[in-house]
Amino acid sequence: MKKVFSIICALALSVQASFGFESIDEALKNGVSKGDVILYGNYVGLQKGGATAIGDESLGLAHYAYLGNLGYLMGNVGLSYTSGFYKNFRASIGFRAVASFYDAHAGFFPPTGGKGDTKADFFNQNQAAIAESFIEYFDGDTSLKTGRIAIANDWVNVLADGVWLRNRSFEKLLLEAFWVNDFGRIDYYQMTRFYRPTKVGLYHTGLKYYILNDALSARIYTYFAPPIFTAVGGRIDGKISFLDFDLKGNVGYAYSIEHKNALPTSNLINAGKDGNALYAQASFGLPNVFDIAVGYIHTGKEAGWGSLAIMGNSIDPFFIWGGKVLKTQPNVNLIYAKVATKVERFNFLITYGASFYDYISGTKITKANQNELNLAMEIGFTRNVIGVINVLNTHLDSLGVPTMTQVNGGLRLTF
Repeated sequence: MKKVFSIICALALSVQASFGFESIDEALKNGVSKGDVILYGNYVGLQKGGATAIGDESLGLAHYAYLGNLGYLMGNVGLSYTSGFYKNFRASIGFRAVASFYDAHAGFFPPTGGKGDTKADFFNQNQAAIAESFIEYFDGDTSLKTGRIAIANDWVNVLADGVWLRNRSFEKLLLEAFWVNDFGRIDYYQMTRFYRPTKVGLYHTGLKYYILNDALSARIYTYFAPPIFTAVGGRIDGKISFLDFDLKGNVGYAYSIEHKNALPTSNLINAGKDGNALYAQASFGLPNVFDIAVGYIHTGKEAGWGSLAIMGNSIDPFFIWGGKVLKTQPNVNLIYAKVATKVERFNFLITYGASFYDYISGTKITKANQNELNLAMEIGFTRNVIGVINVLNTHLDSLGVPTMTQVNGGLRLTF
């Protein structure tokens, strides 16, 4: 069997797939179950600018947020089970449920519907929802997942109901495609409805060529939803390892042709104009100990990156709930640096970025600058009791996006 590519699965998983259990009972008995319970709180306070709904709760869900003075406390529990492989197949099922304990503004009616501050972030149809759940086929060269899946991609950071196919039958070539029917978020910090942007769904096809194995690779792709947008892009990744350290770098570019039915809330302004994104990052680190990175992102002059991030993105350095200037404003030039460390039971991340952008009001264009600080910490009091705290602060200009301070986190029990 050809060399198993690390992007598909970890080595242990590929070995199990190659010698999958011959009985369903053994595959089920050797599955992995996980769970967590978190007491989670969230506080948002505006410094400058008025309360703003970024995007729309039924469109552009990947970067939707209500930016206003909020505060709430709630409980959150997640359960998941993944079977072992029966021959070349395995299955996974996951759930998450929430219960609200306190709302600072009990009479607040957020744009997402419902009542209370909690509903600004937790607006799925029910208090409980299906999290990542799928059936997978894997033979060492081909991985096929179908169900509610987390797709690893520059332009995805949500859960998607769809199909994801990857193949490495050729030694230096990885072929990939996915189709998405609808998407949304089911996580401890946000639970949304699942949104279907078109009747025919979203499509992605791409190929990655390993020029020097993992040391140098190049990728090209196309990404499209026919009534909304058609995008093409590429990315180059490189890595040099010496002693126990890694020096990594990547550069990518994507261009989105926006069709006449482009989502009016994918960006705050100029929907329907073509979008693009240029991004690059360099990092130096010791795996599982520390990582230092610097990077740059530029988005299109008229409409930012357009519909490219309809399903979110994994290229910006900020929290998923952060980076709103980058995600919604045009002609952004973001320069950032971040440091991550891991010492036994303590994880620490700090990111700081400066975003220079155009604020458009009518026919007037104003040059603006909003900077953002992200700070994240996880403290393992015991192996299964973890404290989580995330701090976000934006400052300087508040044109288009208000400046704010957000603190969230809680106490998590894992099992």
